[in-house]
Parts: sequence; C-alpha cells; structure tokens
Amino acid sequence: MSLLYYSRMRFILTLTPLLSASPGTAHVISIFAGGFEDSIKSGEIPIGTPPQGSYGITGVRKYTTFMKTFFFEELAAKHAGKISFTHIYPGLVDGPTFYSDVNPLWSRIMWRIFKPLVAWYITSNEDCGAVMVSLATGRYPAKGTVKQGEESKVIGGVAFSTQRELGGGSYGVGQRGDERKDVSYAKLRKEDTAKRVWEHTMEVLEGIEQRDAAS
Repeated sequence: MSLLYYSRMRFILTLTPLLSASPGTAHVISIFAGGFEDSIKSGEIPIGTPPQGSYGITGVRKYTTFMKTFFFEELAAKHAGKISFTHIYPGLVDGPTFYSDVNPLWSRIMWRIFKPLVAWYITSNEDCGAVMVSLATGRYPAKGTVKQGEESKVIGGVAFSTQRELGGGSYGVGQRGDERKDVSYAKLRKEDTAKRVWEHTMEVLEGIEQRDAAS
C-alpha cells in the first residue's frame, strides 16, 4: 500500500505547485490498475488498508484503486484547468525482464512456451510506449478545459472521466487507453466518499511527516 498508493499521492501533492505553474496542461500518470475496479460488496467502503485476513494482491488492488479513483477526482477538481490525472492498467508488457539472466532458466523457457497462448493479453514495448505518450495529449484534458462543441477537434475524441464526464480531468484507463464505459463505483458514490478518501489520505501523510520531524 505504501508504494502503490500513499507514497505516490505524496509525490504528486509535492509536485502539484510546479505542475500548476506550467503554461500548458500538465499530466499526472499513475501506472497500476486503472479501469480495473473490482466489484465491491454493498456497504463496503475500502478506505485505508485491507484487514489482515484479506491483505494480499486482490485486497490491496481493491483498496488502492478505490482510493486513487476518488483522490484523483478531488485533485482534478482542485487543479481544474491546469492538471489532468490518469490511472492506467498497462497490461502484461513483453519487455526484456522476461528474458533477463536474472530469472531462472526454467522461467525464461516457460515464458517462451506460454507467450503465444496469452498473446491477446500482452502489449509490446512499442505499443505500451505509444499509449503512455497518448495519455499526455488533448484526449485526456484537465477538468473544465474542453469547450462545448470542440470535442471533435481532438484526435480520437475526448475521453470520459471516472465520473463519466467528458474531459472531466480524472481518468481510469486500460492497456489501450480505453476508459470505462460505466461510471466507476456508481453504486457506491455518495456525497462524502471523495471527502472521506481525501481526509484519510491527508491524515496518514501528515502523520508520517510529524513522526519524521519528531525523530
């Protein structure tokens, strides 16, 4: 959680003054599980860290993605017209790591055998790089910067935000830069959800700063 969420939000918050000073739209891109929201049980609000019994890959992904969605929406609103925020799931990228001598020989052999079987889920280095560059284009604008009637002027059109707002400033996209067609967490959205995520995150970050200052 510290590497996938809290440290990233701290890093982004630290840089926002510089990003806001940019003469053009600045873009923040976080790579993890954007557009990969899990189904959440009724009444479940995954804020904080998963309970010990469910702390694992799935639990961490659920909590991290949930909080990042709402935290990015808050940031997009606070920095409207200046910064856009995108959370992307890049998929399985066929990079040199799979062929590195650091991996055991059996792992390298198995990857070559199974690679054709999972080809649909694999993204090449070149395609992944192209998608990442596209996230810094006008397709993913800062909130409030797209004027009505000008959406068609953007190559590929303007993306919908996680609030299903055209050019809403906060985006959750898949490995091909495709945004969700439904509203993220539509059934769980309440007036205070984003506020609760924001307050929790800031409380944790401020607590860490205070402990560091005291040590």
